[in-house]
Amino acid sequence: MHVWDAINGKKIKAFQLDKDSRGVMGASISPCSRYVAVVDDSDKHRVFIYNLERECKVLEIESGASEMKNLAWSKRPDDLRLAIQGEKQI
Repeated sequence: MHVWDAINGKKIKAFQLDKDSRGVMGASISPCSRYVAVVDDSDKHRVFIYNLERECKVLEIESGASEMKNLAWSKRPDDLRLAIQGEKQI
């Protein structure tokens, strides 16, 4: 997974997802720009959160068998709550 600056096209960071991820279904950068959340296309539809400044994974959880389609961080400053939406669940 690669993160680019949308203004100048420069690569910010790159992260390696687990071998069985089979791709990214969705991604979202936190309002503070310190974190990126990604949901993969594995059978377990895992959610990964990476710290962009420290270049490390800070969280990995399984979201279940249902395909996840969207991720969104809270819009409140310094609020790191994340919502993940799938076909039949939030």
